[in-house]
Amino acid sequence: KGSIFCIQQFYYHPPPYPPPNPRPNPPPNPP
Repeated sequence: KGSIFCIQQFYYHPPPYPPPNPRPNPPPNPP
């Protein structure tokens, strides 16, 4: 289970190969 959890972590949090967006995504429009 431990190794699978690690793999899941990698899938959910891949290594930062590409540079992150220079600006964060805009907040969702209010309802």
